[in-house]
Amino acid sequence: MILFATVLLSANCPLLQDAALPPDVVVAHVSGSKRGEGVAELNERLGQVAPGYSVVVHDASSPLPPGAQGVTFLQGEGEFVGEGSQPLSLRIGDMVIHRSDGPSSIRTGDELVSFVLPTDVMIDPDIPTLIRPDFDPRLTDRPGGCATDPGAYRRLLLTWNPERGPYVLHGFNCHRVRIDDSFSHYHPVEGGFDEFYLVQEAPAGARLIVSRRTSELLAGAVEAGDVDELIRSIPLEAGQLILIPRGVTHRGLGGAVIQVLAIPGFLPGQEIPMDEAIRKVNGRFALIGDRALPVHDPAPKD
Repeated sequence: MILFATVLLSANCPLLQDAALPPDVVVAHVSGSKRGEGVAELNERLGQVAPGYSVVVHDASSPLPPGAQGVTFLQGEGEFVGEGSQPLSLRIGDMVIHRSDGPSSIRTGDELVSFVLPTDVMIDPDIPTLIRPDFDPRLTDRPGGCATDPGAYRRLLLTWNPERGPYVLHGFNCHRVRIDDSFSHYHPVEGGFDEFYLVQEAPAGARLIVSRRTSELLAGAVEAGDVDELIRSIPLEAGQLILIPRGVTHRGLGGAVIQVLAIPGFLPGQEIPMDEAIRKVNGRFALIGDRALPVHDPAPKD
């Protein structure tokens, strides 16, 4: 859901209450040739902002420990065996719920990444153990957020709102989406949420644009000498897990297919648009062509 709101530059602005820069993004690798890089740093940061949550990079031979509960994403092929069912081939994009009182349902799979959830996150028994976004008839495209085109691929696997999707979980939300060109936005430090991008497909040129200087952009306090350091572009590649802290302006583009994960869950009204603030910097310093800061231009409406 995109919520366009007027941001008031006052002490009541949830970001501007503390003008210190938010933490930088963390880029880890959970599959592919760089598997394991950055995971320790990501877990250290996650423990600071969301105690009780952690990320485990593993395979089917080393499931989550007994008593742990979590959500496992496949970054490659695997095989699922449910209670009383025949083995089922899995593929990238599929997700498996691991309950604290149940055995592992993944028989094979070399590239798995699991989010371990705190014990106070209650997993509804009606949520199926296996969720397949491309095969579940209950999961249909729901344009919104970072993919608003009418034909956008965006499927809500675990949602915060039963009106948005069939599988509701409070404490961890995720949706699988193709991000062609999202609007620039941030999630407030106070009352917002931390976001993770689990990159599952990434064509050449796909990237994530980020800025830690959100407060300066909102306040119109950017100086000419700051322009070149204002925004950073991160090339996207399959197998990355990127932590985007609250307060960091971000925008995805280029067609990557991503599992967008929210901890402690999506909160309505906490996606604050930033393109107008960036556009004002371009106008103030006459930045055009290759010098212009990148902004999202919404498709014209008929």
